[in-house]
Amino acid sequence: MKLRLLPLLWLILVCCTKGVGQRPPNESSYKELASGGSTKVKIARTYTSEPGILKMQPFVLTQELSFDENERLISEKTFTYSETVFGVDTSMVMQELFYGEGKHQLSFMKKTFINVLNKERHKKEIGYEYTPDGKVARVLFYQPDGTIQEWETEEEALLASLKQARGQSVASGLDNKSISANSISRSDWVYRDRRNSGPARRPVVDQATPMATTIQHESIANGYITREVSSTGKVVSEQRVLLNEKKQVSHVITSHHDLKGKATTVSITNHVYDAAGREIEQTVLDKAGKLNVKYAHTYDDQGLLIESYWTGRKGKVLKRMRYSYEFF
Repeated sequence: MKLRLLPLLWLILVCCTKGVGQRPPNESSYKELASGGSTKVKIARTYTSEPGILKMQPFVLTQELSFDENERLISEKTFTYSETVFGVDTSMVMQELFYGEGKHQLSFMKKTFINVLNKERHKKEIGYEYTPDGKVARVLFYQPDGTIQEWETEEEALLASLKQARGQSVASGLDNKSISANSISRSDWVYRDRRNSGPARRPVVDQATPMATTIQHESIANGYITREVSSTGKVVSEQRVLLNEKKQVSHVITSHHDLKGKATTVSITNHVYDAAGREIEQTVLDKAGKLNVKYAHTYDDQGLLIESYWTGRKGKVLKRMRYSYEFF
């Protein structure tokens, strides 16, 4: 019984951590996707094919984004599949977004997690109410019997979720400050305005001592630096973002540090754009400058992304993605 619940536990922990304290998305990030010329996108779907034992697997639906007529994201569904001896297990995470009086002012977001394991369906729902300035006002957990549990801080909600999932108490080393976080997760082909975003301030817990982290921002001549720092002043991670002459992200240098402050992993991401400003290539290198993965994108005549390829160190295809659209 415990083994069958492990994937669900992992889904709850990961999704709740990512969802905590999220701000409204930066709407400009979606506009290039959602306005192909004079046509507005209503639904955008991503189909993914990954390597199987002998060849690439068939394409399956992995993400669906829905927009309203104001080009605002109103729903995001993400699907994952895994094969077991009992068949195919499926997980879905759905984010529903509701806006207030302001055109792009997010007032409420509801996240639904559905996991089908060995033909058993597990469901979890959590809601976030936002203040007019984009901060989380309340966190709501929806129980199977229809009741709602409410917390005023994201830390309380996260710890309660961990306790509920593990069936045991969780030691708390978190402070009572609100968590600032990234904009809502998006598919790889939706542009992100990295000038106004950074890694989430989230509880980073090692096996020995739980600790809270804060985010520090520093502007530089051609970009900015974002650091995640522990309560003892040690750097947990750092992201250095460099911009080109068009203020697009050209290079991102990311490092993660151990408890002694030493960088344990480093990655360098380079972005290449076409004349229209669309990203056509992205390469991720290790600290020695060796290629880890490469992404290549192609677009149709309207400027909408239609296909992406991910290749590894030796040029082997790791993933293929195709995109389809419905229009208003």
